[in-house]
Amino acid sequence: MIKTVENIINNITVKFEKILGKENVLTSREERIMYATDSTAVSTDLYLPDYILFPNSTEQISEIMKIAYENTTPVTVRGA
Repeated sequence: MIKTVENIINNITVKFEKILGKENVLTSREERIMYATDSTAVSTDLYLPDYILFPNSTEQISEIMKIAYENTTPVTVRGA
């Protein structure tokens, strides 16, 4: 089976949803645009994140980081 970027992203999405629940994993373009910058962004260049995740425990964060590491996926933390 040939792995495509779409297949890899879908596989990772399923793993994140299993850990966090579907309601805590955002993947739509509109949702990703909302989290692409903070309120101080001045550039018109946007890098859309592949996922927006809302973990509720250190255990969930640990699992997220393991998946990110295994898939060489960068992680950017955003807090308020």
